[in-house]
Amino acid sequence: MTTRQGGHPGAEEICDGVDNDCDSEVDEDGGGPWFVDGDGDGWGDADLGGLPGCEQPPGYASEPGDCDDANAEIHPGAAERCDGLDNDCDGSFDEDLTEIWYADADGDGWGNAEFELVSCDPSSGWVQDATDCDDTDGSVYPGAVETCDGLDNDCDGDIDDDDAGLSGAFTWYLDQDDDSYGLDSATLEACGQPSGYAAQGGDCCSRPLRRRGALRWASGLAGEPSASRSTGAGCTSCRLGAPCAMATTCMLASERLDETAPAWSGSACTSHGPRWGESAWKNSPMAPSSCG
Repeated sequence: MTTRQGGHPGAEEICDGVDNDCDSEVDEDGGGPWFVDGDGDGWGDADLGGLPGCEQPPGYASEPGDCDDANAEIHPGAAERCDGLDNDCDGSFDEDLTEIWYADADGDGWGNAEFELVSCDPSSGWVQDATDCDDTDGSVYPGAVETCDGLDNDCDGDIDDDDAGLSGAFTWYLDQDDDSYGLDSATLEACGQPSGYAAQGGDCCSRPLRRRGALRWASGLAGEPSASRSTGAGCTSCRLGAPCAMATTCMLASERLDETAPAWSGSACTSHGPRWGESAWKNSPMAPSSCG
């Protein structure tokens, strides 16, 4: 046994093959400590204590701090992964990898802000968007087509006719004479039927009909009226689509009957002939049965 010159009792024993502390032992307590490294990842388990020694024993590591000595992928300095484990032994798991996810119950790809999950790898049924305004209906989500169904399909706060992006609205036809037929040239796109509009077009002269008392004048034209009257352009067929059985005249709203004129007299209605056209009046389906 060799004693280092200058060695003395109480000196620090170091790994030099000399009895530094004069206790008749060489290199005892020198070197180390060494820590059990059960998974061989180069990091030992400090909880098991350190082993002194000048040479590293097999199955030991010089560095402590392994928080899972049964998993070689877990140790200080390891890359954190999305697996619910503290891969780098810093006391946290999946840190810097988690995000907020939102429930997507209707599977439309848009989530419900009321139900959230913090995770780095959520299961199906979770999305990162939280702007679905109805997570029970897969046809309702931001950017969906607004249709006539009483729902805010695109989640912009506007419903049906109030939404500038409405698609699939119905076509309504201006019906000024309230006969359920409107003008093809005057239409409106809307979900609900607007006042003064009809669901069907094809009306040849959709203007208010002339009235005399409770009588409502015919509105088609099959034959020329007297030259003293004007008629609506294109008024060439009966309003209800049936062929005109007799000459009828389209009476415009501006051609109001003079209520102060004398009452009809004589079978020929001659007092009104120059004004309205005797033939047109006699042949109108709405004419009285007699003029006397």
